[in-house]
Amino acid sequence: MLPADKTILFTSRAGIGTTAILRRSACTNQGFQSLVLGDEVNVYFLYSTSGHIKAYAESKASGSTFLEISGKQLAEMELMLPDRGEQDAIGGFFASLDNLITLHQRKYDQLAVLKKALLDKMFPRDGSAVPEVRFAGFTDPWEQRKLGELTKEIRRVEPDSDAPVMMISTPADGFIYQSQHYAFDNTGESLKKYICLHKGEMAYNHGASRLRPYGSSFVLKEEQARVPFVYHCYEVLDDDPDFISLQLNLDSMQLQLRKLISSGARMDGLLNISYEEYMSLVLLVPDVEEQRRISRLLASLNNLITLHQRKRTKRRYCGSLLGNSVSWEKWARLTVALLERQKKTLAMATLVSSLTRTSSITLSRIRQG
Repeated sequence: MLPADKTILFTSRAGIGTTAILRRSACTNQGFQSLVLGDEVNVYFLYSTSGHIKAYAESKASGSTFLEISGKQLAEMELMLPDRGEQDAIGGFFASLDNLITLHQRKYDQLAVLKKALLDKMFPRDGSAVPEVRFAGFTDPWEQRKLGELTKEIRRVEPDSDAPVMMISTPADGFIYQSQHYAFDNTGESLKKYICLHKGEMAYNHGASRLRPYGSSFVLKEEQARVPFVYHCYEVLDDDPDFISLQLNLDSMQLQLRKLISSGARMDGLLNISYEEYMSLVLLVPDVEEQRRISRLLASLNNLITLHQRKRTKRRYCGSLLGNSVSWEKWARLTVALLERQKKTLAMATLVSSLTRTSSITLSRIRQG
């Protein structure tokens, strides 16, 4: 039986190097080379070096059906260990960092669930003309309108424009710079035909994606941008563009699009739907002020979701840097900055900033079973 809180589980084959700290006493199958630590090693300190151990194991693994590393091979790995006090300080820091990542992940998940619930409740469903949840003071039924009645097509082409080249990204829920998606400029001569959009105008990308298999429509937030000429571009005349975008990206609108699209994707990967067909989509729209209230609320929620996503990603990235291949000097600077931002004690910041390389030790001296 492997002891709780002193064992690091380490997968040794068919996916080498997945690690976890065992929190309950348990047994494992032969797919693990688990590390049972003595009292001289802080479990979270060693767990934080998982990236190094994984890289070593992958370099030494062998096998014809699948790669595997033996306990004897793993035990030969050399590690750098400070004294137990310094291990406790470093391990405690990484534990705090992981707790922060988990906290932001939990908040992100909760906000994503809340957003989905609001989208379900704040838009009419199942043939109703009113939503289940509304802001106080709004009681009138929503009106049924075709998208073409609310918009005007844009075919603005400016070959000499120096506006940034942008594209719609469904995972990003909006426009991104094309250079964020492609490593090189792939526009070529077609750039001269790109449509020039202004802030507040909209485009529909009728390319399939996993999140929205029948395309996405978003509002441009930049002052200007050049977007692919294959997009269906338009401006919203008297209604709130952000509200229209929200409704066009609902699951119910995907069902309408599925009925309109005549066949599968074309050779260029785009779905077969003309501008006129897209404009025949039927929307339910309330008073403009109610539209703005809804779009502002969901925009604020999106900002919170993005904030927690960025914090989670940043801290995970910092943890990866600190646990792997940066110099000890950079390690110390990054650690001190993070500690100070989290208002940790000056004593711990000073301790980490004075880190030096320690003597080498093999994993066999740490691994007790």
